[in-house]
Amino acid sequence: MADQFIGNFELVSSDNFDKYMEAIGVGFLLRKVANSQKTAQVEITKNGDQYNIKTITSVKTIEVKFKLNEEFKEATLDGREVNTTFTVEGNVLRQTQRGIKDKDFVSTIDRQITPEGFDATIKYKDVTAVRKYKRN
Repeated sequence: MADQFIGNFELVSSDNFDKYMEAIGVGFLLRKVANSQKTAQVEITKNGDQYNIKTITSVKTIEVKFKLNEEFKEATLDGREVNTTFTVEGNVLRQTQRGIKDKDFVSTIDRQITPEGFDATIKYKDVTAVRKYKRN
C-alpha cells in the first residue's frame, strides 16, 4: 500500500544525479542549479484516492498529483511533457515517465521505503542515480 510513503522527508544524499540529468537532456545551467540544491524537502500526502508529492527546494517547489495506476500528463522540471503512471509493488512506489514527443523516452523512479525514510532509484537507459531521503 502506498500509504507507507505518506510523510515528510529530507534529502540526505545524492549519487550520480548529474549524469542522470545529462542523459535525459537537461541543459548545463539547469543541471548546475539543480546540483547546487543541497537540501530538498519532500511532502507526500493523500486525500481520498489522490496522492500528492510536493518537492520543495530554495529555487522551486513542484507538485505532482496522481491516482495509482492512472496515466496522466506531467510537465517535468526541465519543461518536457511526459505521460506518467504511479504503481505500487510491495514497498516500492514506481513512477514511470514515457515521452510524448520522444516516444523512445522511458524513465523510472523507484521510491523504496527504508527504516530511515526512502531511497529513490532513478533510471534512464543505462544511467542510474540514487537519492536518499530521511523521514522527518
